[in-house]
Amino acid sequence: MGQRSRGPSSKLPRTNQRQGVRHGVAPSVWPQAGENAQTQERGAAQAGGLSVPEAQATGLTPAQALRTWRTQLTALEQSEVAGYAALYFAGRPGCRRAAAAASRATEPTCGWDDERGDYQAAAGDHLAFRYEVIAKIGCGSFGLVLRCHDHKTGGAVAVKIIRSRKRFHQQGLIEVKLLDHLRKQDAEGRWHIVRMHEHFHFRNHLCIVFELLSVNLYELIKGNGFRGFGLATIKRFAVQLLGALLYMAQQRVVHCDLKPENILLVEPNKARIKVIDFGSSCFEDERLYTYIQSRFYRSPEVLLGLPYGPAIDVWSMACILAELLTGFPLFPGEHEQEQMQRIVELRGLPPRAMLEHAPRREVFFGAAGLPLAVPPILEAGQGVGYVQNPAEGMQQGGGGGGGESGRRGVHAGGRSLAQALRCEDALFLDFLESCLQWLPGERATAEQAVQHEWLSGRQIT
Repeated sequence: MGQRSRGPSSKLPRTNQRQGVRHGVAPSVWPQAGENAQTQERGAAQAGGLSVPEAQATGLTPAQALRTWRTQLTALEQSEVAGYAALYFAGRPGCRRAAAAASRATEPTCGWDDERGDYQAAAGDHLAFRYEVIAKIGCGSFGLVLRCHDHKTGGAVAVKIIRSRKRFHQQGLIEVKLLDHLRKQDAEGRWHIVRMHEHFHFRNHLCIVFELLSVNLYELIKGNGFRGFGLATIKRFAVQLLGALLYMAQQRVVHCDLKPENILLVEPNKARIKVIDFGSSCFEDERLYTYIQSRFYRSPEVLLGLPYGPAIDVWSMACILAELLTGFPLFPGEHEQEQMQRIVELRGLPPRAMLEHAPRREVFFGAAGLPLAVPPILEAGQGVGYVQNPAEGMQQGGGGGGGESGRRGVHAGGRSLAQALRCEDALFLDFLESCLQWLPGERATAEQAVQHEWLSGRQIT
């Protein structure tokens, strides 16, 4: 399927079945989320450990749990039992249980949290006396994601455990609010958004339970040798992504972090996808943050500090579709300044009216509206981020390449999309052009994009 000449298919190349974010880490104490995890989950589905397979539907009452498990439960767990109406699982014998460490701790959470506030779950341990931890499948600034076996339903789920820090907890509650709203408005699950099953608090952590999905698009690209995919396959993904964006726009929700890692296959080797990770998302009229979107997929208005809305997700989507074609990011800036310059190289200079109202224009452009040269310290890959203004860096550097010139060898509009993508499909290129306009008001909306000729005749669900 990596060759672009092949026709449409619902099948995809067989890849490494890892899940999670691009920089996720699976320490050696964790089974991988592939065959080992599946084997362990089959074991979890059977009897064994402190589980109640004969009472899956109803569970144990606290009194029954204390009688059945008293000798195996820690003192902490015995005190926790009373807070649950029904209990289904309490850990496997011999597992490295967080509750055991916490029982010996002097601080309320230091026994089960690390220094970042991440919950130190272990394979075979329980979450809320219901979910058995199978494997870690992702991690990030928010916390971690675990593959778990639900001893109430017998199914596999993904549980996102938010760090026990106030700001992450507050953002997690917003994520729950958004997901609950999207779920209620889409009872049939038509719009390619991950389903939240429930949420709960456990040992000072907010936990969100999701349906378990398959590999993400970055891992899919990687598994295909970074060769990219054919346009027929990309069109299948585009139709579904636009369905999700159209639904979110109708609900006035902005995702704010659309990228290949946050788009997952529903099943291995099949082209059905869902959008995940609403941890940075917001309602359009309740924007909280200005520092949003992963850099390669960050829209011009966010870079420039301007107000944003659903159009930023359309920009990200176009970048993702281009990456699916080539196997590599369309705008791979090493830092924000280079990110802007790569956009300018391909899209030309931004409209002057846009710059006049941009709070962060001086970070990227000089008085004449031309891109500032990247200081040597940034070209060396240091000082990345919002801290240093490139113009100030050049003055301090005493003639390190200064002025409004852009990075070496780059000029505004120096490359076309066709050249960058090595693509001759006029309809696909026109589709991307419509989604990569500088001004959000001139960028195609999701509703307009689904009507583009490249997708004509395609259903969005």
